[in-house]
Amino acid sequence: MERIRVTLSANAGVAIEAGGHRIWVDALHETRQPGFSALTPELLRKMAENEAFSNPACICFTHCHPDHYSQRLTLAAKEMWPDAGLFLPEQVFPGQTPVTGDAFDYIGDGFSLRFLRLPHEGAQYADVRHYGILLRMGECRMLIPGDCAVDGEVLLKAVGVAKIDLALLNFPWITLARGRAFLRKLAPEHILAYHLPFREDDVSGYRESARRNAEALAKETDIRLLWEPLQTEEIKIADVK
Repeated sequence: MERIRVTLSANAGVAIEAGGHRIWVDALHETRQPGFSALTPELLRKMAENEAFSNPACICFTHCHPDHYSQRLTLAAKEMWPDAGLFLPEQVFPGQTPVTGDAFDYIGDGFSLRFLRLPHEGAQYADVRHYGILLRMGECRMLIPGDCAVDGEVLLKAVGVAKIDLALLNFPWITLARGRAFLRKLAPEHILAYHLPFREDDVSGYRESARRNAEALAKETDIRLLWEPLQTEEIKIADVK
């Protein structure tokens, strides 16, 4: 039985652990956006003491918006973990790996990353260099579409027919009808919904909407909300092929 452990930093930032490897995705950001959360100095101190946020094999970013990425925090992490691979779709740091093209592949020792160029949600972000990620760790296959437009046909075309053990999805994929329709087509074994504000930042009622829709979808699949600081969820993959 394979096990995947996913730990939230804030917003859509996670540390993913499986097969003896640890990958960070959009985990380092400190600029608070209206209605959402970011890493505070207190939360950063707690992250430094949390094993999930230590010794990453790779530090990845879907895009460089300030609610997903901080140059300052990324530089500090890279200085602390110099052997970690660093992947982002803009050339910022010496020695980083720039993510380019419609698809970009990286094969590690026991894991692989496939970055897929996807449209960011919102017409005003049409020119943003934005990538979803297909992550394989051991035999576990994970989909992280980032802030991809909630358009199931676009995402299905990019993902193809690969079976997805775990999908990490922004909450509109479960609160919007067209998002839920996509989930029924993709049929991931497990879903973690995130990009939700912490309680003190939830001025728009996103948390309650996500809670209601997750409760309804739970009748069909294993779905969990990833929405508390440093919350960890363990996913057991029983039928690895």
